[in-house]
Amino acid sequence: MIRILFFLMLLVSSCVPTQSGISRNTSNNSLTNKKGDLRNDPPSIDYDKNLKVAMICYVHQFSGDDSSNKSVSQTIEYYPNGKIASRTYKGYKESAIKGPVDRITRFDYQDSLLVQERSEYTHFYSYSTQRIMIYNQKNQCIKVVSYNNKKRLKPSARRNKGIGRPGGCIIREKDYEKKPSWAIRSIISYHYDPLGKKVEYYASDIHWGSQNRYTWAYNENGQIKEYCSYDHDRLIWKKAYRYTDSTYQYTMTWYDYDGNPKQFSKNSWDHYPQIRHTFRLDEKGREIEEQVATEDGEFRSRTVTEYNADGLVAKTVRYDESQKPEMTHIYEYEKIEN
Repeated sequence: MIRILFFLMLLVSSCVPTQSGISRNTSNNSLTNKKGDLRNDPPSIDYDKNLKVAMICYVHQFSGDDSSNKSVSQTIEYYPNGKIASRTYKGYKESAIKGPVDRITRFDYQDSLLVQERSEYTHFYSYSTQRIMIYNQKNQCIKVVSYNNKKRLKPSARRNKGIGRPGGCIIREKDYEKKPSWAIRSIISYHYDPLGKKVEYYASDIHWGSQNRYTWAYNENGQIKEYCSYDHDRLIWKKAYRYTDSTYQYTMTWYDYDGNPKQFSKNSWDHYPQIRHTFRLDEKGREIEEQVATEDGEFRSRTVTEYNADGLVAKTVRYDESQKPEMTHIYEYEKIEN
């Protein structure tokens, strides 16, 4: 078996299948040390193109308690093995003000492993992204390389218009290159403990945002005990978990630049309360309710989930801070005969 691929250069030309997953080669880290614009076409990935969709889920959405305004806001396609083939968002809202960007994402598999995600976005201006997963000999995902394809600002616009500085000039269409191009936007490495549990996500050199590192710690039962987000070594937030037979709960704490919990700075602009999420489970261990509140007991929201006879999600209702229905999703499944 070829050794694990640690760096990106040969990824562009070497991501081809082997009997136990993607090829795993080594190279120098000249790309991973490079800053700025990393123009690079994603490699061609082999995956099982013969898989056929066996079921489609249409997610109908309406706000408040008026079901007359419902519309299909999400469409999910499934393969026969239950894995997601594609997911399309169109105006989907988790709450009245929050929801994912409109897009379609296709999921590509090889020997049951997810090896690629391909997304097309339609908000503001159209662009595409591609995520490629790399595995080790234990079929653990050890690296994810993300690319995007879009029109980019000309170097002259970045240099002359003060992009990213106060008072920067207005950007116009002529300031963009005529054709879209691919570039690397993130290189994420994953690490595991001796039991095979994921313990770290780290994009040490190239990433799309400041939260470029996450860690997981586990209790004696193998359940998540702590889940943390960092900007390199600076702690940004922590989720601390607790479990019972019929519930689990996590409390999310945000931290300032000095490492102090933000809920204690109540007279500061930087105050941010602790948020507690409590999940209630049914006898089959499925989530049937989520309640969100602050550490002071201030109620924020509640989401109730119902299941159909096949054990699939049938309906979710999110209630706002006044306990009124805010957003409802109804799941309708259609089996496809192949």
